[in-house]
Amino acid sequence: MKLETIVLAAAMTLGSWQASAEYVRTTGDYDLACKSGAKSDLMELSGPDDVFIRHNGAGPAAVTVCVPDDSPGNAIVQWGGDHTWRNSGNLRNGCVEVPSTRSVKIRAVATNFHEYATYYTCTP
Repeated sequence: MKLETIVLAAAMTLGSWQASAEYVRTTGDYDLACKSGAKSDLMELSGPDDVFIRHNGAGPAAVTVCVPDDSPGNAIVQWGGDHTWRNSGNLRNGCVEVPSTRSVKIRAVATNFHEYATYYTCTP
């Protein structure tokens, strides 16, 4: 394979990843994130294990996950699947809005020696 082909393939892959990442929004405005849908009950999350919010859905769907400011710890939200997971980074006092995904999972992050957090989801 020629060097130009490798560089072009890498640039196309990076470009498509950046384009998909633009559509994810992180916000601290809970009312805006959950404006048109139903809000779930507050759920607890403990330990280092992943909890699937949506797992290999039949078709892509919008998902919003919020970690309230009174959560005892941070969480990390991941979406995607098929070996291409993306993540929100540590999240507390905010929401992650993913407009189109097949899988979403959340995990508590060790904060002050505790792995415990609370979260809720919103449906569009």
